[in-house]
Parts: sequence; structure tokens; C-alpha cells
Amino acid sequence: SRGSAGGGTKTGDGGTSVKSGGTRSGSGNGTGAGGESASKGKGVSFREQQTQELRPKSSAHGNHAPPTARPEQLPDLLAKMKSTAAPEVVAGTKGLWGLVCTGHINLVASQPSLLDSLALVITSSTTQGRFYALAVVGEMGFYNAQRSLRIANNSDLRAALVRVLREGKGIEGEAAKIIRNCSANDSSAALLLASEPGLVEGMVQCAGASNHIRSCVIGAMYAMARSPDAACVLGNGGVVEKVLEPCLKERIPGDEGPEVRERSRVTMACAVMALLCIREAQHPQHPHSLVSTPDAAQGGAASSAANCGAATHGGGGREGKSENGAVANAEGNGASKVKQEVGREGKAVVLERRMLVQLVRVLQASVDSVAYGGVKFSLESALYALPAAVASAGHVAILSELGIVELLVAVVKQLSTSVTSDSAAGGGSSGGAERAATNAQERDSSEANLRVLALCVRVMRCMCSSEHGASTQGVCVQRLSIVGAQPVMTTLAQHLDTEPVAAPSSSTAPASPTRTHSNALTRLILANVTKRDILEDANIVLQMLSKALPLSSP
Repeated sequence: SRGSAGGGTKTGDGGTSVKSGGTRSGSGNGTGAGGESASKGKGVSFREQQTQELRPKSSAHGNHAPPTARPEQLPDLLAKMKSTAAPEVVAGTKGLWGLVCTGHINLVASQPSLLDSLALVITSSTTQGRFYALAVVGEMGFYNAQRSLRIANNSDLRAALVRVLREGKGIEGEAAKIIRNCSANDSSAALLLASEPGLVEGMVQCAGASNHIRSCVIGAMYAMARSPDAACVLGNGGVVEKVLEPCLKERIPGDEGPEVRERSRVTMACAVMALLCIREAQHPQHPHSLVSTPDAAQGGAASSAANCGAATHGGGGREGKSENGAVANAEGNGASKVKQEVGREGKAVVLERRMLVQLVRVLQASVDSVAYGGVKFSLESALYALPAAVASAGHVAILSELGIVELLVAVVKQLSTSVTSDSAAGGGSSGGAERAATNAQERDSSEANLRVLALCVRVMRCMCSSEHGASTQGVCVQRLSIVGAQPVMTTLAQHLDTEPVAAPSSSTAPASPTRTHSNALTRLILANVTKRDILEDANIVLQMLSKALPLSSP
């Protein structure tokens, strides 16, 4: 699942099924840099206070499990939401939330005019009712692109989110999680939300409310930034200068507990990834751009660049701070600032070593399918910004040293067989609706696996690019060879090459030069990735590996 501060793996994923969706808003499992972090310091967040009522309590202490709503009560719950009495509204929304928590999300989401009713509650004066209404909407958007777009298309709900973000009642994190989930699942939803008047400004405003809220907000920003058009809106809204850069300059508290430090690191990682995505959208012609020339043929890149307008990020070279003591020593001091490297085709973000460390840690946790700082990232969300990160030869050297090559090879090895097994899965039409739902889930998983493979192989190819210089290229190729990339990539190429590629007809327009460009992984390719796209990159990596020469020094 994708989400909070960037994205996450849906809890319970296993095998080679790679999910990409949103943070499970309203459950104990967070994704991205939001998760369920407590508000400032050691206190209990508003969200935790509310959800404690839904957790089973020990009868040994005279307590009883909280009342559970039943599906047959749904009409009464919906009626209570429309009441003018605050207790009735709270009871209605809390009951809906109870149904959602007990596996009835599809039943709840299918109710007509539900979003309108929830939007009405969110704009009401009852904080508790608003909290539960926000939690229900956030859960509706979890790993469901169709519902995410429905949510984003509701103008009343978008306006309600803006109001929550601006009011400062302590529930802004729930609004941010809705934005995160919906943006992560659908790029059109991301743009709709980013374009809502006052929404980006509201996110910027509440980012300083508490550590918990800021974590959720930066998670939402990363999810939105993965839509290039929404990333331009964020850039124009000043989120880089007002939220992301200050976050990256902050010292990770050395006097706090390990959980607080872990969450601070996750927030930093998501701020880095959001920054990279926004910079790519602002400079679509950069050689490592995620938004590049295939859209130019359709007017996309020109439109994206035009939409960014004055979003060019200036004012680089601001001092950053590293962590204290042993943590700082473990992560390295690196450079002292986040700056802009001006090249012949645009600007690239130059990051400190400690920031790159967080990117690798996020990927490591994702590969291991464990949470990092209370947050579970999907492989896709952990990998998405890496093609932009390896635009700098300096980044490539540090990332290689930190072990990212081994992680990339491990992911490819894990998923390489899925490109054939997934295509054979889901056959048959028996089983009715249940089988159709299973087939749809398998198809989504297969497409997600292809996107993950595309990202992994493209990052390998970019790291070994000759544009980084012969020395960096040689070190990366040698490291790939040492960790056994050649047989893994050969196996992947064999699985990818099982289907013949039809020759283009004479009427087909010439292929875009970016299809064979040595670097750019565009949103067009990622959104509609094919086995052929991955095979082209895999073959190039194999060619470099076959020509690898032993180096005198590692």
C-alpha cells in the first residue's frame, strides 16, 4: 500500500505479490512516513485516544469489549449521521468506523450519498464525529483506486479536508492520510486534491502542528508528488521551501527514545523522496527525469513544465544538521547541505549522506516486508524516487557503498519468475463475482510487480551509466557482478522474452527517442510498463556486465 510519507506495503502481503496502495488510515498499520506516530514527544495522540475505545479490553479488570456495530444497523447509523444532535452524529460515525474495522468496508462504501453525509459531518463542530468520519473516508481510499477517485471527485469532501487542515483541531493528520491514500492510488485523484483551493496551503500550515501531523502531511506530499502534475502544484505552493527543506535541516533528536528517532528518520526519507519527485516534475528534461519526452509527443511534458512555472527551486546551499553522537557516526556526516547541481540538462538535488542512508533503510525494510519507524512501505513506493536519486555520481557512489545494489538484485531475484506466473494466473471464468474479484486482485499484483521490476532494473542501468564517469561506472558494474547480478538478470530476461513482440506497422509513428535513452524512466513508461520496457533495460545491464573488467581496487 502506498501512502503516508510515501507509501507502504499492505499488511499481510506475502510471496511475490507486491501491493501498492495507501496507508491504512484508521488501523494500527501505517504506511509512508505518517503511520501512527504519537504527537509531540511522549504524549498520546488524539487518534490513539479515540482508537483505544475500539480495542478489546481485558474483562479481568471489569472492562468489556467495545460495542460492535452489525451490518443490519447500517441504515440507522446513516440516519444518525444526519441528526442535528452531536451525540447521535458521533454514534453514527463511530458505528460506521466499527463496521469498517470488522471487514464491512465494501458494504459501507456502497451506500448512496455516503461521501456527502461524511463531508457534512467533517464540516460540523463535533470533533469526535469528525475524527471517525475522516477515518472512514481514509479507509475507503486504502488500496482502492476506484474509491480514491470517487473521494477526490467529491467537491464537498475536498472542501471539508481544507477546513480540517486549516482549523488546527488536532485531527489534521487524519485529513492528510485521506490525501495520501487517494493520491497514492490514482494520479488523477492526486491532481484533483492538489488543485483544490487552499489545500496545499492548509498542508503547509499544519505541517508544524506536531511531529505526528507533520509526519502525516509529508507522507501525503510524497504520495501527491508521485503524480507529476500534482508535484508541480506542490512546487508552486512552496512546499519545498516551507516544509521539505526545513524538515531536512532539522536534527534528529538524540535525547528521545528509539521510536521517536525512527519516525523522524522515516519522515526525513519521505521528505527526500518528495523533494526528488517535485524536482523531477519541475525539470522534465533532466536526463534521469521521471517525467520526460514521451509526454512531449502528447503535449504532456510541455504542459507539465508549463504548469510548474515559477516552481524552480532556488536557494540551495542551506546548511543542514546531522544527528548527534553515535547515530551521526553510524550514518556518516556527508555533505553539510542540500543544494542544486546545475548540469547541461537541468538541476539535480544533491543530498547529504545521512539522507541517502534513510532511502536505503526504507528499501531494506520494504524488501524484508517489515515496518520502519512504524511505517510499512511497498517496494514501489520505496523505489520510486531512486532513478532521480542516482542522477548524481556522488549519490551513486554512496548508495553503492551502502548496499543498494544488493537490495536491487534481491528484489529482481524475488520477482523475476512472477512475470510469467502472473500471466498464467487468474484463468477461467467459474466462481462468479468472487472469482472476478480474485482475478482483479491478481492482475493488480501482476502490474505492480512489473512496475517494481521496471524501477529496479532502471536504477541498475542508471547507476552503471557512462555519464557518471568511467570510475563510478566500473565500480557499480563490478559490484553488480560480485553480488551475482548476471545470472539473476539472465533469468529475468529469459522470463521476459517468452512472448513475441509484434513488429510495428508502417503507419506507426517513429518511436520516441526516450524509449532507448540511457536513463529517463518516464511516467508514461511506468504507468503503462510492459515486459519489453524491462527487457530493454535488462539487456543493457547484461551487456555492461559481460564487458566488466576486474578493477585494481574495490
